[in-house]
Amino acid sequence: MVQALMSVAPKIRKNAAIGILEFNAATPAMVAAKWILENYNVALLQPCILGSGTITLIIAGSVEDVSRATDKNRLMPDNDSVVGIFHKANPIIGTQCFAGPSKALWDVMREIGAVPADAVDLAGEEFTLGIFEAQGMTAFLEALRYLRKEGDVQYIGHRDVGSQHLSGYFYGEHGQVKHTKFDAKTHIRTLVGDRKLKGSYHGSWFLDSLPPEMMALLPWKPSPRPFKGENSFLVLETCGLTALTTAANDALWRGGKLIGAQEFGSGREAWVLHSSSVEDINMAGDKDAIERACAKNPNGAESLINVRTFHRPEELFGEQMSELEPSTPRFSMRGLSIGLVDTVHRGLLYDALDILKKYNVRFIGTRKLGARQAFMCFAGKQADVEMALDEIAKDAEQKLAREERTGELYSLGIIANPHEELLRVLPWQSLSKFIEGAPAGYTLPEPYYSPLDPFAVVETVGLAQQIAIANAILHHTGISPVSTYSVGSGLEIWHYASRQLDYLREVTTKDFLFRACEGMQNNHDMILNAVPYARSRVLWQAVDHVQPMPVDLMQRLSAPGVALGAVTVRGMHSAFFFLDRLKDYGELNVWTMKKSGGKHVTDVIYGPQDQVRDAMSSIPKEMLDLQRQGALSGETRSWVTLDNPHPELAFLLPRENRVGV
Repeated sequence: MVQALMSVAPKIRKNAAIGILEFNAATPAMVAAKWILENYNVALLQPCILGSGTITLIIAGSVEDVSRATDKNRLMPDNDSVVGIFHKANPIIGTQCFAGPSKALWDVMREIGAVPADAVDLAGEEFTLGIFEAQGMTAFLEALRYLRKEGDVQYIGHRDVGSQHLSGYFYGEHGQVKHTKFDAKTHIRTLVGDRKLKGSYHGSWFLDSLPPEMMALLPWKPSPRPFKGENSFLVLETCGLTALTTAANDALWRGGKLIGAQEFGSGREAWVLHSSSVEDINMAGDKDAIERACAKNPNGAESLINVRTFHRPEELFGEQMSELEPSTPRFSMRGLSIGLVDTVHRGLLYDALDILKKYNVRFIGTRKLGARQAFMCFAGKQADVEMALDEIAKDAEQKLAREERTGELYSLGIIANPHEELLRVLPWQSLSKFIEGAPAGYTLPEPYYSPLDPFAVVETVGLAQQIAIANAILHHTGISPVSTYSVGSGLEIWHYASRQLDYLREVTTKDFLFRACEGMQNNHDMILNAVPYARSRVLWQAVDHVQPMPVDLMQRLSAPGVALGAVTVRGMHSAFFFLDRLKDYGELNVWTMKKSGGKHVTDVIYGPQDQVRDAMSSIPKEMLDLQRQGALSGETRSWVTLDNPHPELAFLLPRENRVGV
């Protein structure tokens, strides 16, 4: 068994150096980690998955060791082989050594965790680690099934690195691992070439004699309860939940039971049906019937990606999937139909929610799906659901034509006869609970809102614009912060309330928003939607609420002479560079480092006004120059300095300031 990692890792000295290595796939990151640990006396910190397939390794050690480990010209002698596997010009996005890193940079670091007690020791020569990467859940499961069937190997777990990319980890005797990984590649590519499968097999690799510290980089999964008997499984994979819900309902009426769900980015999701009967699963997986059901919805046929059956793969699904926790419907569905709505950007989704108040229907819940997609469903008599969907479609078409909204109404659907099993996976949302006062030492916004108050939504790319807009809105009379929501691909949505609808109308006009962001980089491009809504209980049911804020935390922003700065970038390299450069500007504090998907990261700092102004007027421009020269990877999207941050801005700013998986 492997002992706790921290007992074998080198002691980290915070006055030494931090190195970052950013990769566009998980496998080259693992290859690099092994090579670095074998050649340099460095410690691993928690890796960071940023989405869109990128992963960042973070190391610490002496300036000499970290500098050498992050030198691209020295890194991984077998780099050409890794490049060949992944068909990319270079799997390394960027590297940098931060000598004598700033306190701000250390503040966002997280030490790597200990290895589980039941993990298998791969640090010796007895076992070899195998890694493979696939795009799409069905392709990943097919590769994993083939590996387990054709080779004597054991599965460790998988990691979702965004944009539908999944990396799987397994181990076994060297010859078995090496032989099996190449056969799996051929198998998947044959299925894709024969049009029996949509997806791709990006590559595979094997590593012998792992350094002990690498054991904590592996996604060790607790063993769920295996499915006993001769089981069969049906995997349904779609883009958007309208198509997936439609496909699952159609399949369930022919047989099977829903056992698992897996979201894997870019708006894609897979559901798994299970049966002890091969005949039942074959009937449930009638692809022609499922395609006909999905084709009734807009974009339905295009949204159906894979329908694939797996027979008797007990070990595979016993390790990969566990039984779904049954959800509890809030009301009886007897005699009711379900309306389904998929949108790109959330502005159109809020419009759809607001329309529901006109009809005799009941809200079920919402889900975010990645790649800026969102899903909403509701229930009612079939005629009421059809009328609501019809108005939602017409309303979206008109607003998009008038350029009042950004986004797309991706799909609509209705399920007139929902299967009982389907109710277990619908996103039943608890009704919003309004907080009845704050405990001692905490505070709530003033005035606190009610479910009868008008409501406003502001949608932007990245956090810097949101912070600038929120500060301007909160300085306006009679407006309270409600909550925040990250949709993925960099989208951030913040909610506000007021007793007066006119106040919200004023602060959601383009003139007001552009004034709030005046002088910011990419000003107009990053403001997507801003909409006020009159009273709507359905909208209030679909959002969370601010939590009581510690008074002392809130006072940090309201202290005399304090300013706040925020910069939104794409890529961890640029985000870390900004924090490290703060060491030249005095005692500045990190409020948060927020990942928003699509490689977007926002650093938020606060401190004395002069120091924040100096840092924010210099560092982002320096980053832009270095990025244009190719000396710094990533992109600086936008930044803002607030000399007079509103105290209630603290309710909306994320409070977690660590990076890591």
